[in-house]
Amino acid sequence: MHPVLEYSLPYHDFPPSKNRKIFSTPLFSIQLKGRELTSPLKMTDFLEQNLQSLRKRYPILAQRVETAHDSDSVRIETAQSGVPTATVLLPDGSEKRLHSRRDPVKEVQRWAESISPQPNKPVALFGLGLGYPLEALGHTHGSKISGIWAFESSIEIFRSMLQIKDWTQVIEQPGLVLIVGLSESEFRELTQREFQRVIMEGLDIVEYEPGMQVNPDWYRQCGENISNLMVQWASELRTVMERGRLFARNTLTNLRDCADTFLLRDVGNVFRGRPAIMVSAGPSLDRNAEQLKKAKGRIPIIAVDTSLRILGMKGIAPDWVVTIDALGMSVRHYESIAGLEHIPLVYDLEATVDLIGRYPGPKILMGNNKPILYQWLEEVTGPLEGLTKGLTVAQATFGFLAHHGADPIILVGQDLSYDPEGGKTHASGAAFQGKFIPGESGEAKWENPLDPQGLQGVRMHRVPGNHGGTVPTDNTLLTYLKRFEDDIAQFGGNVINATDGGAFIQGTRPQSLEETYREIELDTLPAFGNLLEMGKAQTVGDQFGQELERTQEEMIRLMHETREHCQSGFDHSDKLYRDLGWKNLSKTDLEKRHKEIMLEFHWLQGNKKAQLIIERGLMTALYMLQKSDLPAAEERTISHHQTAVDRYRTFFHDALEMIGLALGILEEESS
Repeated sequence: MHPVLEYSLPYHDFPPSKNRKIFSTPLFSIQLKGRELTSPLKMTDFLEQNLQSLRKRYPILAQRVETAHDSDSVRIETAQSGVPTATVLLPDGSEKRLHSRRDPVKEVQRWAESISPQPNKPVALFGLGLGYPLEALGHTHGSKISGIWAFESSIEIFRSMLQIKDWTQVIEQPGLVLIVGLSESEFRELTQREFQRVIMEGLDIVEYEPGMQVNPDWYRQCGENISNLMVQWASELRTVMERGRLFARNTLTNLRDCADTFLLRDVGNVFRGRPAIMVSAGPSLDRNAEQLKKAKGRIPIIAVDTSLRILGMKGIAPDWVVTIDALGMSVRHYESIAGLEHIPLVYDLEATVDLIGRYPGPKILMGNNKPILYQWLEEVTGPLEGLTKGLTVAQATFGFLAHHGADPIILVGQDLSYDPEGGKTHASGAAFQGKFIPGESGEAKWENPLDPQGLQGVRMHRVPGNHGGTVPTDNTLLTYLKRFEDDIAQFGGNVINATDGGAFIQGTRPQSLEETYREIELDTLPAFGNLLEMGKAQTVGDQFGQELERTQEEMIRLMHETREHCQSGFDHSDKLYRDLGWKNLSKTDLEKRHKEIMLEFHWLQGNKKAQLIIERGLMTALYMLQKSDLPAAEERTISHHQTAVDRYRTFFHDALEMIGLALGILEEESS
């Protein structure tokens, strides 16, 4: 599961205390002794016991270390101070020292003392060497930082580090993330689990330059990856904080009204082993949309909703259309489109009810990993696909085609960039249309197609083009491109990029539509009819009608019970907040009243099913609860206590509003 936006309620003790530090000074006060290198067997013993710990948390990394074997590229020596040091032989024949010949420990300690990580933030450490930078960073700043992302470009250097000392306690620290020689997609997958902590606390990058000189390009790319992830994660979190209640409204309403819907799980097998064309709305679609007519009836044409109007203007009716938009703006893609009653709509629970509730044709519900309310539905239906929803409707569409075995998946109009000569942001006829004017030195002019207010300055990047050269893209499209490449790497199947231009997408094979038709022998493919009939599916109501009703009744009962506890929590926290403003409460009284608040908070902690219903609309309150900007409880002033109590008061207040929203939807009869 892609964990972005999926929070767990921060059920720490009240009031929130300082972050638990991942490293303790005693652990990092252990010094290496020269004699540890006198016996090759001793080094082997260290490697094996370190690998045992590594296998628990990083099994793939442990396997890579085991298969790396000893390398002549890393030469371990004994420094004058008696501890190990190392020299690395580079591919060009030159050598680089990782540490001092005299005293590596003292050298790295001076480096650690020269940097000043910000308190309560995790740190990205670039360059591990033989582990001394990690050791010195923890020893010097371990009481301040909340975690370390440890980056090392060379698996051989990392193996040498594991040979010289027992690192098992460090490897098993929950706040340590080891990132050794990973590709960009592997890095993104590994660090997703750290999303919540990094967004809450930020991330500092510290560089141990002698370690970085072995592969400076790799570390530069890691820095860019971190920057891109921070922008992406912050944007996604901001979206949910601003629109969480809208998302909750959509998911609850769609769950309530899904009886007339088919499950993608039951019909998706029609794609297995069959070519499928995924049509997006990039400006290049103007150049090859007409060619899609040849595929009609031979290859399923799946349109992301942005391209629906464009295809309609060309006289092409897609076989399915896909939407994931929660905001309601996508309704414009469907206005005045003839024949929708014959085009199945694939959607997810979060999609806008303004469209789903009025769509005239068949509806198909895809199973993805967010919103988490799917877990209620899966208690009735059994497991669904659990797909990654992604950032765009194209990513969601690709996900279900790949999951259900389409082969090959043929991309059309998936530009993820702008025309180098400038022009429209989408193909002609799109419901939303902006402009792009290229510029120099990375600057360009761009008009937002969703909110046209004239041209604005925007930062541009040049990326490889699908047909050679480079093409311009911006931060948003670059993020979409990277996430799309992540999905293709995970899929590992046959993806043909028949987009007539646009950005090169790693993992795809660029090829024109005409060449693709010849390769798959289009004229020999068997014709197909209605994809729903081929799937022989029944609606959710036909399969699970009674179970759905019982589930809705259970949700209603649980919301009434949850409201009682949240009302009690609000009353206790509201009274304590006001009393702190004028009463001089004793420590005993304060602790007693804290416990009254936490009693209700912990009740919700133990009711995951209640959280599934309301948590989506509580992101702002959860964010404030998890902030680490308050002193430890014993160091707090009255003002600090009021701030902490007010955050719980706000949480319970928002929870009560969410409960009211949920009950209003669930107790209303299905449309």
